[in-house]
Amino acid sequence: MIAHLHTAGIEDGDAILLVDLGCNGSVQNAVAPALERSMGATVAGRYLLLREAACSGLDKRGLADADVFDTPTLHALATCIAVVEQMCNVEQGSTIDFAADVTPIRKAYVLNPAQHAVREPIQTAAIAYACTARDGRLDPDPPAVPADEERDRAVPGVRSRQNLCSEPSSGCSTRPKRATACACGD
Repeated sequence: MIAHLHTAGIEDGDAILLVDLGCNGSVQNAVAPALERSMGATVAGRYLLLREAACSGLDKRGLADADVFDTPTLHALATCIAVVEQMCNVEQGSTIDFAADVTPIRKAYVLNPAQHAVREPIQTAAIAYACTARDGRLDPDPPAVPADEERDRAVPGVRSRQNLCSEPSSGCSTRPKRATACACGD
């Protein structure tokens, strides 16, 4: 993994941001100590949903986390996280290792055709909304949703559904920086 990061331009001492759907941040729990020790890297994690089972003390934040929601709400959101994961995935297996040339080795991608039939229209609708929403309102004259090939090239080397809109949404707000204390729910 370290060789892969070096190949990607990450140098010793750099900051590394792990971005994932999340829930507990277990990948960060496993790799952050090794990256900090071997590369002197600063590792942070940002998640769609963060509900740590035990406070790790690591730099983690979630769009939905203990700063935003109470423990019962986080538990309710995390109970069916597999549904959220299905809606957010792409047709690409998870990385399980790296080849000698640091190319990712992936698990086989397997998705039931019925699941694909459900996922695809949801992702297409979410992309259309993201491309038409401005300041929380729908644009009365929305741009066309990019074609699959254009979407897939949005982030080189990764089939991604990010960076799809022709112009950035205006009026975005940023959350204030969270205190370093862990705010885990019971």
